[in-house]
Amino acid sequence: GGNLNLGRYVHGVTGIQTAGLMSGGWWGGATPSGGKSLKTEEYNGTTWTTVNDLNTYCTTGDTMCGTQTAALYSTQQTNSAVNNSEYDGTTWTAGTDSSTSHYYGSCFGLQNAAVLCGGSPGGTKTNATEEWNGSSWSSGGNMNNSKQQHGTCGTITVGLTAGGNDGAAEDDTEEYDGTSWSTGNDMNQTYQTHGMSGTQSDAFAVGGTVDSDGTSLYDGTTWTAAANTSGTHPNTGAGGVTSAGYVVGGSGTQNLVEEYNYSTTVNTSGVGGLS
Repeated sequence: GGNLNLGRYVHGVTGIQTAGLMSGGWWGGATPSGGKSLKTEEYNGTTWTTVNDLNTYCTTGDTMCGTQTAALYSTQQTNSAVNNSEYDGTTWTAGTDSSTSHYYGSCFGLQNAAVLCGGSPGGTKTNATEEWNGSSWSSGGNMNNSKQQHGTCGTITVGLTAGGNDGAAEDDTEEYDGTSWSTGNDMNQTYQTHGMSGTQSDAFAVGGTVDSDGTSLYDGTTWTAAANTSGTHPNTGAGGVTSAGYVVGGSGTQNLVEEYNYSTTVNTSGVGGLS
């Protein structure tokens, strides 16, 4: 495997291990735009390739869902509706803003069937959920817990959120059925600003600012500890499934990419500064 071409953190990641996508985020340089990045990179399971830029700069804690050829990227504003962009595998175009702000929120699902939930608009944590059908946003069922910096994965009718911050790092788990959220078993440890990917019954959480090399697996009922990553990944993103997952960058080792297959992590890139 290879390093990211531009190491970043608080970026968006989606897609499978052999067809991954990363965009936006912050990097260690002072420019452009104060360290914000428009760069988009695609992963083929071996190398990262820089493609067309995102159409709008990120803020902090942006989120992305979908696939490498059909992605939804949410650029989250502090007190205003989320600016959304759509990717067709070649070009980013402006999408439809969400109804409310989800600053530090998280999205999951597909480009035309997605959920955006939680966040901290104006400094107040929210449990609001919105659903996207490819043309408009509508209100979904509220989460049981108001939170930010949480992980999500799954589809609009079979979704999952875990970890985050509700005033402190947390271990809460909730499952979504397309209408309402139900409380699941707590994680085996707290997580926030972590990467999370997979399905409601087969997911993994990795990195974050609590345990930056920690990994946990979810089987639809129980969270269990798994092998740690070789590097650190605070403020990171992840993609794929537990049998073929990956974690990308973070504020610890910005261009480090690691692949995951259940109990073993494989370091597929160097550790260091920007490349």
